[in-house]
Amino acid sequence: MKNILFLAEPFGFGPISSSVTIARQIKAIQPQRRLLFAGCGTSYQLAASSDVFDEVAHIEEMTEQAIVAVGGGLNKNGCIVVANTYPSGVDIAKRANLPCVFVDTLFWMWNRLPISLDDVERYYIEDFHCIGASAHRFGSSTKFKMVAPLVDTNVLPKAVPHPFLLVSLGGIDSNLYDFPVFYERLIAYISAEKKLERYHILICGGGKKFMQREFARFEHSRLTIDSLPPREHIAYLKSADMVLASAGLHGFYENYFLRKNVMFLPPQSYSQYLQLKAVLREYPGVIGANFEELGVAHVLRENMPDVERINEVKRTNRQLVEDQTMGKFIALFEEFCSGQSYTLWTDGNLRPTEDQCGPATLAQDLLLNVDQQMVPPQLPNCCPPVSTDGMSLRDIRDRMAKLEQSAPVREQLLSLVEDWRSQPRSVEPLSTVRLLLDSIRALPRGDERLIRMNTFVRTLGEPETFATFLDMIRDSSRRDGTVEQALSEISHRSSKHAVYGWCGQTRLVLSGAERTEGTVTPRPGVERFLGKTPTSAWALSMHIWQPNVRAKGFLCGRSPHPSSIVEPPHSHPFDFASVVVIGTMHQSIYAQRDSVHRLLNDPMADRADRYSGVKLVHVHGVWPPHFGREEVEVQTIEDRLKLTAGDSYYMSANTIHDVQFDEHIAQNNPAITLFLRSESFVEPHVYMASSMADFHASNPDLKHQGRALTEVAWDQKLRMVADYVRGINKGLNLGHIVKYDNDYAFFHR
Repeated sequence: MKNILFLAEPFGFGPISSSVTIARQIKAIQPQRRLLFAGCGTSYQLAASSDVFDEVAHIEEMTEQAIVAVGGGLNKNGCIVVANTYPSGVDIAKRANLPCVFVDTLFWMWNRLPISLDDVERYYIEDFHCIGASAHRFGSSTKFKMVAPLVDTNVLPKAVPHPFLLVSLGGIDSNLYDFPVFYERLIAYISAEKKLERYHILICGGGKKFMQREFARFEHSRLTIDSLPPREHIAYLKSADMVLASAGLHGFYENYFLRKNVMFLPPQSYSQYLQLKAVLREYPGVIGANFEELGVAHVLRENMPDVERINEVKRTNRQLVEDQTMGKFIALFEEFCSGQSYTLWTDGNLRPTEDQCGPATLAQDLLLNVDQQMVPPQLPNCCPPVSTDGMSLRDIRDRMAKLEQSAPVREQLLSLVEDWRSQPRSVEPLSTVRLLLDSIRALPRGDERLIRMNTFVRTLGEPETFATFLDMIRDSSRRDGTVEQALSEISHRSSKHAVYGWCGQTRLVLSGAERTEGTVTPRPGVERFLGKTPTSAWALSMHIWQPNVRAKGFLCGRSPHPSSIVEPPHSHPFDFASVVVIGTMHQSIYAQRDSVHRLLNDPMADRADRYSGVKLVHVHGVWPPHFGREEVEVQTIEDRLKLTAGDSYYMSANTIHDVQFDEHIAQNNPAITLFLRSESFVEPHVYMASSMADFHASNPDLKHQGRALTEVAWDQKLRMVADYVRGINKGLNLGHIVKYDNDYAFFHR
């Protein structure tokens, strides 16, 4: 297993902070992976104070000989270098004959690329608002990969006295500029200012002066001055009532994601000036003391020559400590501290990548490139067991039919239905069902949770009860201005109901989003497969297994049933319980075949099946864009198990399965299932036809093509389904309601 050696720009806070965050994500995925760091200055200081690297080497003069000696000796077959916003690191790795990837937190700022693409295996670009012009300037490359902000706020808050003011000064040291005199004046002012006597204050930063405790003379009973590891800094940031922060990119994103009441300090570098200018433009509710706000005359601009901008920053740094400028800053700060001004964050300017986890995305992509291997679905070690884990689907189906039901769950659902039928406005059905889901998800993964999930779907999936529940949702949608109406919108707003190729995948209820004692901790990066849905949330959905009129699918494998529609083999990021409300379906169970992961239970190993000898493309997630792609084969473990009305089953997140239907029957008599999914905690896997994978690569925005139904069409769909389930209508055809214009379908034919 290759070592990973991190090098980061020595003086900034962002490169080393993001390096530590990426390294932590790698350790979460592969604890055995050996991670090394080499460097000096602020980057060495913060790397050494973190607990994530297996070895941290202090190297003042970075040479190829020095980095090759790290960790007892490195070579190109046993190591890859990660150079974070450190072009010199790429050059050193090249001279040392070590493969290298580049992480660029300043891609948006460059006039020209700081490195040659020929010198790196991969070029990771951290997203930011100003990035469009650079993307246009530098064009496209297969080595480019844009990732979401490289910050991790998943840290418990610190216990602090209140009110608590955090002053975060960033890395501070620079090989281009002297230590900012403005910061020295600021520390002295904060230490002595009477108006701040009610605050408990922590000033943190990096660099030699902080390491050597040169500011200790300003400390007193309410003021601490220290240098903090990145995660400890986030823990204090979470607890802070007010924040005074340097204008660095990662400082902005940390405060943005935590929605802190922050005031950004005057810029101390060229990149900070441009960053703060962009932030104040994109987020009008943010408080920041840029040069324009302080009346500092300057000629800084985008695409400025290096020597010119360095000289101009030195001049503006001196101007910041002039009495008039300092006075304007103090006036702004006093307004902020008094509450006369405060930062008001908005979501109106979300970047396209912000529903992803940047560090996890980068870590997973990096590991894929390092090892060139994806692994089949696996439950995490921290995941409590369920007795059905490892059982055949047939045995699970039979067990669910015999399993003793949870009396409280069944009684609560039946009582709700009875009360609604007698007096609809006397109950709040969606709120009640949501509370019931929250009580189930509070249980840890295990058999008691399984029993309640099975009881929930079997009870609510009884045809008349299910039809009544759909009536409840329609009724709740008409209760103007109520919580019930808002909860009904979860179903109405469902936009991907037709993009899979089916006529009616519909979310009905979404649980609360907060973690519970029972929530399984997700693997890093799972968030990026869920969009804006929190990993801890559960959802109840209705699946109507009727193909869209135009759905084509992709030819793949052999089928003894010419009219069969088959989903590609796939796993889910969650466990789920499901019941067939009406109709008939078939499912097959698969395992991945390769040289590493052998099949433990392979009763069909010698039989030809649908995918015998067929190379499928293994990717993560149903929707593009996918990270990673490899060709593998799968083996059928259980072939076309029949499930009919009333059958329920439980499926663990490491199970690879498909769903199969007869196209002719499904056109007018589709099966309908009720589907209750747990929290998400692992990556989903899909094994698809190469033609489908190619289509995904050409259509990376596929999932955004879905559109919610109109209110009238949505209401009509639920009414028609209820009538079909009740037997009032002998058939169901939703093609004229769904009206999906595209022919994509998540089908193999």
